[in-house]
Amino acid sequence: MPRTEQEYKAAREIYAELAIDTDQAIETLASIPLSIHCWQGDDVIGFDGATSLSGGILSTGSYPGRARNAEELRSDAAFAFSLIPGKKRFNLHAMYAETGGAKVDRCDLEPSYYEGWIEWAKQQHIGLDFNPTFFSHPLAESGWTLAHADNNIRDFWIRHGKASRRIAQSIADALKDHVVNNLWVPDGYKDMPADRLGPRCHIFRKTAKRPSARQRRIQALRYRIRSLCGRFSRVLSRLCISESHWSMLRYGPLPPHRKRSGQNFFDSSLCTISDPPLEQRIALGLRSHSHLE
Repeated sequence: MPRTEQEYKAAREIYAELAIDTDQAIETLASIPLSIHCWQGDDVIGFDGATSLSGGILSTGSYPGRARNAEELRSDAAFAFSLIPGKKRFNLHAMYAETGGAKVDRCDLEPSYYEGWIEWAKQQHIGLDFNPTFFSHPLAESGWTLAHADNNIRDFWIRHGKASRRIAQSIADALKDHVVNNLWVPDGYKDMPADRLGPRCHIFRKTAKRPSARQRRIQALRYRIRSLCGRFSRVLSRLCISESHWSMLRYGPLPPHRKRSGQNFFDSSLCTISDPPLEQRIALGLRSHSHLE
């Protein structure tokens, strides 16, 4: 018996003691498709003319033997599939479009540029998933796309995201299968930023109506007042003792008709606090006041 089978047999006995059927687990796993990243075949360089990677990507795009075009990438992927057990899918990025040599920017991508991938998926009897590509582009060199402060740059990436959704829907219709449209946004600082609120407001601007500057100032002031009330409430609640306990220290127990158990000199119920709605905290860049506890 090969060593691998011997070790599996030993492991199966150990799991059996825990009432776990490893054979059944493997059979179940074999029925669940694994979506394999297409960019592992060419070191995330893509086919839209990029010569280097940017936007938070740490790979180099230049490892020896990487696929140089769609045909090579599909051939490499098919060979990898033959060695990988179980059901599989292929996770395709927008930058792997086949435009026939034409220069097509990412906001103008159409489903027709992925027909080669759809036909290949049918031949392989696999499903496809689809990602917009928010990196390795001249408008992503700053590290900001959907949260960019420049309206024109942000709108460009919004259009790219919308195009990707249309492409994903077209693939789903062609394959008669669901397609996961995975929106991965690399925006962000790589250190401790001085401005945490600005980028959040930029990306929030297109998804909901932002409060005016006056409304934000009022909301911030209300939040600070509630936070201060809550802080004083907790401090005084710890310092003050109930009237009953105070009287017992001075005069002995109160008569029954005068006992007011648990009532403090400072009524904390007058300064109850609560967090503003989540969307307001995001717009204002505020944290929950739970850190005051």
